[in-house]
Amino acid sequence: SELNACANQYVGALRAIGLRRGQSVSVMLENRIEYVAVLIALNKLGATAALINTNLTGLPLIHCMGITDSVMCIFGEERMDAIADVREDPALATVAHYLFVPDAGDQGCPGWASDLAEEAADESRDNPPDTARNTLGETALYIFTSGTTGMPKASVLSNRRYLMTAALSHKAGLRCDSRDCIYLCLPLYHGTGLF
Repeated sequence: SELNACANQYVGALRAIGLRRGQSVSVMLENRIEYVAVLIALNKLGATAALINTNLTGLPLIHCMGITDSVMCIFGEERMDAIADVREDPALATVAHYLFVPDAGDQGCPGWASDLAEEAADESRDNPPDTARNTLGETALYIFTSGTTGMPKASVLSNRRYLMTAALSHKAGLRCDSRDCIYLCLPLYHGTGLF
């Protein structure tokens, strides 16, 4: 319930900033609970999360953010330097908002971004009613190839494919139940780790 409440507060903040159904948002965070809450929030809004490899910098990072037509970028404190280096590139002109997600607290939110935690603090913790409009056919995620044969390419995952793959991994592959605790060493931007 705490995770869902956090995601709902993110929904309110993202909606207030102007995010709309069908738009894309680049997400560049290391593995942590805020990553999951951001993905849930974007899905509740009917937006598509472009899962950016946290190792990317420079041209590959610009490429991944650009080809998804992202209108926002949600980045972690731990990836602030990589985003700061590319944010003024003309190829990222569609990215109207940069949202900072605090981590260790070593660096504050830069002046060119908004702090997502602060933006969400006073938003409703209740489920947004418009989430019921989401369909299985809508695009949930863009997951990128590694880029070993050129620039990374975006794979499109619908809500249907995401739910089916995750359910299959959970029930058939891992046979999880509520007593299990799983150590996840894979990054969440990687399909296998996320599913």
